[in-house]
Amino acid sequence: MTSANPSKAFVDTYCITCHNQRLRTGGLALDRLDVANPGANAEVWENVIAKLRAGSMPPAGRPRPDAATYRAVASALENDIDRAWAASPNPGRINAVHRLNRAEYQNAIRDLFALDIDVKSLLPGDETADGSFDNFATSLSISTVHLERYMSVARQVTRLATGLPPARPTIETFEIPLHVMQDDRQSEDLPLGSRGGIAVRRDFPASGEYLFTVRLQRQYQDYLKGMGWAQQLDVRLDGKLLKRFSVGGKAVGRPAAASYAGDGEPGFAGLAALLSGAGIGVEAGVWSPADAGRLAGVPVDRVLVEVLDAPAAGAVAAADRILARLDERGVTAPRLLHGEQQACWPLIGHAGRLGLPTRIGLEDTLVTDDGRAAADNAALVRRALRLWEAQRERR
Repeated sequence: MTSANPSKAFVDTYCITCHNQRLRTGGLALDRLDVANPGANAEVWENVIAKLRAGSMPPAGRPRPDAATYRAVASALENDIDRAWAASPNPGRINAVHRLNRAEYQNAIRDLFALDIDVKSLLPGDETADGSFDNFATSLSISTVHLERYMSVARQVTRLATGLPPARPTIETFEIPLHVMQDDRQSEDLPLGSRGGIAVRRDFPASGEYLFTVRLQRQYQDYLKGMGWAQQLDVRLDGKLLKRFSVGGKAVGRPAAASYAGDGEPGFAGLAALLSGAGIGVEAGVWSPADAGRLAGVPVDRVLVEVLDAPAAGAVAAADRILARLDERGVTAPRLLHGEQQACWPLIGHAGRLGLPTRIGLEDTLVTDDGRAAADNAALVRRALRLWEAQRERR
């Protein structure tokens, strides 16, 4: 095969017959491409080279070159493509640094040193590309703070890996999320038949005295959970029982109040009496004079007077109607005045004038009494206390 360009002569002789613009066998038209510049269509020519190296083209039954020609043409095309890339390299989109996210870093520590260390609380959070994945290199920035924190964790890891004791005593807190239901066995690491609790995998790096403090969980009103009856609490190390405590059932005072807003439901009076008889305080929420009337003779520890949907101008009158109905029905339990949205601020002031407790939070309103956006719950509480006290002094 004699030609100024052996590759072009090869393609014209063995390939163009089928792979042309008219037939497009296999969807390929090589007569449209420049054989002398394969770098311009490198992906197509890489596929051609693969066929030549395998000796699968031309197909059986068609004229075929000898093995030396196959190798020579394939090498020539490869060299032309490599030279084109070297003259104008295009590595694609890359980042200077691909930082490990927290999960990847933790897995790397585990794989390298067989150490189970929770680094999430020790490192800054990872950015996400679209609110979902946090392992995109383009999203994982690295700042001076990041570098310092990773170096700090690395120092702790190396001390643990080499058996050195900690540089100073540390405190670690392991907390069960408030929303987790603890009515069953929580982990395979906990004993069969256990209910609630937490199992923590922890490496103790040195011999010494370790202090364990167990704090019982509180609900959102800051009452201890499960104090209505005696329960057993075990502290175990490596599965062995260290100490068993008996908690609950003998606490001084009354357990947490059961907030109850179902006084329009059948059987509510009996339920309130049952709870009260068991030593559980009941707070009944009333939203209308009709609700207030149903509380006559029902044992409740506090009445939550709720005004939810009234406009600001009618909020105080709506609350007064409920309070008057409570008086008429002889309900003497303490009262808390509470409004939401437009009714919120009028009832804060009205509670001050009446000397009644109240409450406020961002779940009630997003603006302060002067109509400005509230920065946070603390801002609402400060404004509410100021208003409540000012109205209180006018009594």
